[in-house]
Amino acid sequence: MKEKPYKFLFIALIISVFQLGYCLRIFERELTDASRQNFDLMSNTIWNVIITMTTVGYGDIYPKTTMGRLIGVIVALWGLFLVSIFTVTLSNLFTFTTGESKAFDLSERLRVKE
Repeated sequence: MKEKPYKFLFIALIISVFQLGYCLRIFERELTDASRQNFDLMSNTIWNVIITMTTVGYGDIYPKTTMGRLIGVIVALWGLFLVSIFTVTLSNLFTFTTGESKAFDLSERLRVKE
């Protein structure tokens, strides 16, 4: 993860979207007719997982069962974790390494001297 953080994030995102979407489909599939929300389609469950992970939450499709709502909470917390890891990785991309920091300080001292 330290060497290739974006690869880790991408793989974790893809695996978790499909896995959690499948779990949500299992629990919500039986109420598709009663709730008028088609959780029988995998694309709808993936949509729900992505929207919940990014904390957008449109509300067009939402779980009705207790286990579906538990999966929703897990998805929201996992999404929070992935977004925070992505933010830290992006932040580290824009910070200087030790060598770059020394070179920048040296160039600044030379610029100030002139």
